[in-house]
Amino acid sequence: MRATLPPVAVRAPPPLALEDKIVGTRNLRRILASTLYALAAWLGSAAPAHATLIVGTWDPAYGAPFADLGWRGSATFYVADSCHTSGGVLINLLGCPAGSMSVQSARVEFYNLANPATTLQVLDFSDDMWVLAARYDSSGVIDGITALTVTGYQAGTINETKLPSGNQAYFALGFDFLEGETQARLAYATSAEPFLMLPTGFNNSSSYPAVVTLQTLPEPTAAGLALAALGLAGVATRRRRPA
Repeated sequence: MRATLPPVAVRAPPPLALEDKIVGTRNLRRILASTLYALAAWLGSAAPAHATLIVGTWDPAYGAPFADLGWRGSATFYVADSCHTSGGVLINLLGCPAGSMSVQSARVEFYNLANPATTLQVLDFSDDMWVLAARYDSSGVIDGITALTVTGYQAGTINETKLPSGNQAYFALGFDFLEGETQARLAYATSAEPFLMLPTGFNNSSSYPAVVTLQTLPEPTAAGLALAALGLAGVATRRRRPA
């Protein structure tokens, strides 16, 4: 006959005392705080000292052959700290390392001049532009940007962007400071040809100059993350009194 073992009683571990819970929580907060402080220090050291975001806006009429077309827009350009000088022009890739100047966003909104509050079409060139150069005043502030669309045109889809032939026009965005102030240029063509080919024409900059109002902002990404990490570290190290 086979012998059977007597059942073994399994007891649950005793609950942690309140003091043990408090010690464990404090240790966890210390570990978290140390990690966040280290993260904040690393982000602070990695943040560029003089990197800037250049934000520009414009809002003119287009002119012939699109008599009813208005085209407001906005663009954000990134310039790293390795691309700063005073009183001169820096060429991207020549005066700056690769990637030191870039277009973060670039959008054009079409509207009818009789109803400017209503946007009829949006063209987004954010992923299709390249910065050629930046111009600096004597104090080192960027006051001019040159950039262009790289690969091709985008089609209009509204009545205001039709050519006299009845066909839709195609558009490509650019910026330059050839006339002193930075101006936006919206080229148009009869097909989606590459931008480096000659366009059919441009917006009427003589009657309706698309002067870009530039505003320089400090580059926020790394510095903002560092401040956020410090804030979390402060919360983690705050001691709570046990009930």
